[in-house]
Amino acid sequence: MARVACLFSIEYYDSLEHPLPGWDKIPFGLSVIAACLEEAGHEVQCWVLCPDSPLDTAIDEIVNGFRCDLVAASAVTTQFPLIAVVCAGIKSANPSIPVLLGGVHATICPQECIAHPTIDALCVGEGEEVAVAWANSLSRGDRPTGIPGAWIKNPGTGEIERTPPAPFRTDLDDLPLVNYAHWERWVDPDNRLLRVVVGR
Repeated sequence: MARVACLFSIEYYDSLEHPLPGWDKIPFGLSVIAACLEEAGHEVQCWVLCPDSPLDTAIDEIVNGFRCDLVAASAVTTQFPLIAVVCAGIKSANPSIPVLLGGVHATICPQECIAHPTIDALCVGEGEEVAVAWANSLSRGDRPTGIPGAWIKNPGTGEIERTPPAPFRTDLDDLPLVNYAHWERWVDPDNRLLRVVVGR
């Protein structure tokens, strides 16, 4: 079992305590990945950060409070700098914690992302299988390798192992349901609107 800290950031927010104004603002892709990690037997906690978040507090929670074994971060292009700062802080506090980056920016700008010193691996394309395979390898004490859709940086040589993306998942019913409890801490509790969000 691995403890996985899932990181997401936003630019515009309602409050630092509850940066997500409603349930429709939770990151759908990362939510499904978190559910897959839980289904595979891993422990997951999620963090939502914004430019004015107390980053030192969040980093301390992740490293010392949760004692995470792996960071799984998602970023669009505009949010990559903030995610990179947080991951650098995590690495400074505990250099042994690996960082797996996914999301739009990792998929469209993989060379830029994997070159960043805080990023150990990328998910290029859909991330459920990559995240679970990565966490499974770490929990066994193995170095992750040969994962379809992953770019993995060798910690000793810095060389990059690149594998082509896995085929798109055709049976979405096979995915576990999202665990909304992961995001309850970050959503405005006064928001009572009900919405349906669809993706893929």
